[in-house]
Amino acid sequence: KKTRSHAFQHNKTHVEVEVLDPGYLGIPAELARKIYDTAKEADGLRIASKSGLVASKLNRFSRQDQADIEAIIKLGDVDLTDFPLTDKQRENYESILKDLR
Repeated sequence: KKTRSHAFQHNKTHVEVEVLDPGYLGIPAELARKIYDTAKEADGLRIASKSGLVASKLNRFSRQDQADIEAIIKLGDVDLTDFPLTDKQRENYESILKDLR
C-alpha cells in the first residue's frame, strides 16, 4: 500500500520501499544516471559506488555530507572525472581533497 507520496509498504512483510527519483532528490537527471551507471551489483541490487555516493553528497553538501565525503575518500577509489558536476561541486570536492592532504 502507498504510505507516502514516494513510498510503499509491502503488506505481508511491512517493509517500506521508497522510490526516489532525481526530482525528489533535487539532483539533475544526468547526475542520477551516472550514479546509477557506476553502481555495483550485489545480491541482485545496485549499490551506489563510492564515487557515486560522493557525487550525490556534493549536491547537498551539508556538514554531515562533508564528513561523509571525507570518510569515503579515505577509503580510496573515488574518481569523479566523468561525473557531471557543477563548478561549485568540483570546487567543494577539491577543497576537501586539499584539507585531507
